[in-house]
Amino acid sequence: MLLNSPAAWDLLVRMYERCQPDSSFLEYFWGWRALVGGLYSTLLCPLPKARVYHTICTGYVGLFAARARVETGRPVLLTEHGIYTNERRIEIAMADWLEERPAAELSIERRGPDIRDLWVSTFLADSKVCYEASSRIITLYEGNQMLQEADGAARDRMTVIPNGIDCAHFAGVKREKQPRPTMALIGRVVPIKDVKCYIRAAAILRETIPELHALVMGPTDEDKTYFAECAEMVRYLGLENTVEFTGRVNLKDWLGRLDVVVLTSISEAQPLVILEAGSLGIPTVSTDVGACREMIHGSTTEDPPLGPAGVITPLSNPSATAAGVARLLTDPDFYEACGRAVRARLEKYYNKRDLDQAYGEIYRFYAAVDDNVPPGTENLQRAA
Repeated sequence: MLLNSPAAWDLLVRMYERCQPDSSFLEYFWGWRALVGGLYSTLLCPLPKARVYHTICTGYVGLFAARARVETGRPVLLTEHGIYTNERRIEIAMADWLEERPAAELSIERRGPDIRDLWVSTFLADSKVCYEASSRIITLYEGNQMLQEADGAARDRMTVIPNGIDCAHFAGVKREKQPRPTMALIGRVVPIKDVKCYIRAAAILRETIPELHALVMGPTDEDKTYFAECAEMVRYLGLENTVEFTGRVNLKDWLGRLDVVVLTSISEAQPLVILEAGSLGIPTVSTDVGACREMIHGSTTEDPPLGPAGVITPLSNPSATAAGVARLLTDPDFYEACGRAVRARLEKYYNKRDLDQAYGEIYRFYAAVDDNVPPGTENLQRAA
């Protein structure tokens, strides 16, 4: 009834005429209904009682957390892995179900916003509401904080708590010297991992390291067309004896056989494979995405600096990837230094035991806060 009432229709028409009169009314109508319907769902669904509410992103679930803050007065915590608004921008830009704006004409007049802008601006507003309601805004790495701040998050509420691994989980895995130098891309065979860049890097490396073994360790059935293209590239480049697709594997069975881990992804948050390999002292060559630079080179607050744990490369640059792997495989001193650095960084900053404790302390702190204390002022209340 809320969406189908005369009042809702009048509101829709007024918003259209004020905000996007140059857009298709039909597209605006369905976009408006979808967005407002999602808002109504977060406002009308049951709200459980809790001492602390914790959301893992903004968007609709972030609106639900903001509602909990308003209705209960209890603190809200937010942990973002990827930044919700950035992910939605990418999806909206690629969405073929949204109307494409006609090509711009030769005119000095600025065109108004289109339907895609409606979706993006709505998700930006949702994020800002969640940020304002959150007492602590947590993310996995420093780079995300700039994006959060740009979307309206308060700098003084921000905290970095990375994901970590259980160091003991791989304690029983032993390094096994292989007859061939071995590198591996560990991940799904899908476009976002840019496996084709990895294959091209293998072709370059084979010129100087002819016995190279290049593994691709991960499922091949999520994008069968892309996998077929990758397999054809291997055949075209004559890499049948170099590149091997293993399919899905138990990482513990394979990790000890590797010399270098390679990530050629065009997007990541905080890939744990860098840490998993690092627990055995295996360095990584990675594109400069997500938290990879911080894991490999250390954060700006690392004290004392522990040194590089591998090599960072530009995106979609097989030559740089090949050069990074070649340096690790041909420079034993650099390789050993990277292995020591990644082990030390893992133990100091990415040990799951310590990170679980950090979240436990946050929960205990905010569970003890009085009702209706404004977000961001809890420390003042506890100090008083």
